[in-house]
Amino acid sequence: MDHRRGFIILGPPLCGKGTQGKNLAKKYDYCIVSPGDIFRQEIKNNTEFGLKVKNYVITGKLVPNKIVNNVIKKYLDMPSCMSGFVLDGFPRTMEQLEYLNTLKISSADLSAIILLINKEESFKRVVKRKQIEKRVDDELSNVLEIRWKEYYDKTVPVIEFYKSRGNAIMIDGIGSVKEIEKRISESLIKKTN
Repeated sequence: MDHRRGFIILGPPLCGKGTQGKNLAKKYDYCIVSPGDIFRQEIKNNTEFGLKVKNYVITGKLVPNKIVNNVIKKYLDMPSCMSGFVLDGFPRTMEQLEYLNTLKISSADLSAIILLINKEESFKRVVKRKQIEKRVDDELSNVLEIRWKEYYDKTVPVIEFYKSRGNAIMIDGIGSVKEIEKRISESLIKKTN
């Protein structure tokens, strides 16, 4: 059994998973594996793999499990991830959760950090972000609606699983980056005491 320490960060669209995942990775000197970031970079670089996942990403749908699982395994097998890791936005489906279990990573060594925000806050954040970029449109709202539906249908069951196992840490995701980081730190300290 692989006893690497690991964190999983899950939550709805625009809850701040990426930012908090990077903060955790830096704090513990762990690698961070973010399928979303990997896909976006591949799309930006116009690679063959990027073209394969582009339609899923831009329409707000989840990339098929098999593709995501292969990416996760590739990165977790890298030497930089041997001391510990942060999974940002994985597993997002029950099939991905089952795959993670086949990797023989001890569930006792995993903490699932769930960032919670409501739908209204998510839409506020996308509007704020796009106003900065001078673009807000209906298409963007539709994509966000699809992402929320995918979250409810596919990721909420994963969160419920971690809650039932007692290794989910529920965090209020509304507030400044520093406030949320502090909540996570305090919750992790409580969990280990």
